[in-house]
Amino acid sequence: MSLKESDLASFRGKTIGFIFQQYNLIPSITSFENILLPMEFQELSEQNAIARAKHLLKIVGLDDKKDSLPTQLSGGQQQRGSSN
Repeated sequence: MSLKESDLASFRGKTIGFIFQQYNLIPSITSFENILLPMEFQELSEQNAIARAKHLLKIVGLDDKKDSLPTQLSGGQQQRGSSN
């Protein structure tokens, strides 16, 4: 099966996940914003992306850290925030 590049990118964004050795969080934005950012490429409405980011923060136990910068999180918290 052959997919167009745009379809392949969409497939990757929706079905493949991975965890970096380095957390790759943007240091100048909050944990909520770091989780929300990749969703901009997934064609989600803003309302759905915000709801999903809040849900993911809750799942990984970081809902109380949504306004924290990566430097304000422990290494384990940074890893959980980057694996979404």
